[in-house]
Amino acid sequence: MLPDDINAGCAELFDIWCERRVVRPLRHLLRTWPLTSGLTDDWGDLHEALRALRSDCRAAISEAEQVTVNDLIQAIAVNFFQR
Repeated sequence: MLPDDINAGCAELFDIWCERRVVRPLRHLLRTWPLTSGLTDDWGDLHEALRALRSDCRAAISEAEQVTVNDLIQAIAVNFFQR
């Protein structure tokens, strides 16, 4: 998954959660996304926000959304932290 795919995944989750008005996951996501500079620190912050979202918001998001969050976390780790 490329950085553009990660951003697209975040945008998709953002749209879904806005439509359903689930504030808690949005609060986690919007803390760090959209990225401001795209530097490694931004990606690290997004990675941590998604991990916090995963642990804090399980009841608020669907299984499919949980899969997407997990995929995004993994993609960020592979692209930015395992080099």
